[in-house]
Amino acid sequence: MSTIRADNIGPSDGGTTTDLLSGLSKAWVNFDGVAGTLSARKSFNISSLTDNGTGHYQSNFTNSFSDANFVTSDGSSTYGTARLIGLTGNGYTQTTSSRDANYGTSTNTVSGGMLVYDPYYILISIHGDLA
Repeated sequence: MSTIRADNIGPSDGGTTTDLLSGLSKAWVNFDGVAGTLSARKSFNISSLTDNGTGHYQSNFTNSFSDANFVTSDGSSTYGTARLIGLTGNGYTQTTSSRDANYGTSTNTVSGGMLVYDPYYILISIHGDLA
């Protein structure tokens, strides 16, 4: 089997190249927020998960990011029913080594405009530069 190694890829006519490494997810996780003990179904670059209360979870990274300005994409659901994700100012932080967020619906005014709950599926993908 052969291995191809490249940091950039571009068209044969010499046009603009694309940086392959910047666009890849540097950390991701799929976990159950309902279970008594959090455990990842699958993950990459996640060393552990912390349950900080109802709908409030922290993802801790195996390898830190170069700064706290990374981008996240989240999804959550409860038993197959799609739910909105909510991030609140007082319950959301991200540092180079972890990311903390609240999950819930926007149908109530509890906890900064959302009703927090423990979703069955929590899906997180994080993009940025590793240290």
